[in-house]
Amino acid sequence: KWQEEHPEGIKAHRLLNYAVKTSKIIKPSFCENCNLEKRLHAHHEDYSKPLEVIWLCSSCHKIRHYKQKLDL
Repeated sequence: KWQEEHPEGIKAHRLLNYAVKTSKIIKPSFCENCNLEKRLHAHHEDYSKPLEVIWLCSSCHKIRHYKQKLDL
């Protein structure tokens, strides 16, 4: 359902994944929020800027989305 409602998000994810795969963007090892070394997720604040992301661990990513919902 999310994919159907956010085609711009899908495009941003694909562009970012390609940039990481081709080493145009280097994925860090540490979460930008808690600074722990974990598997990271790319968080887009703005899908129109697909290569501008915040690298967050799963826990921090969930918290970020929860706080964004509260701001609506």
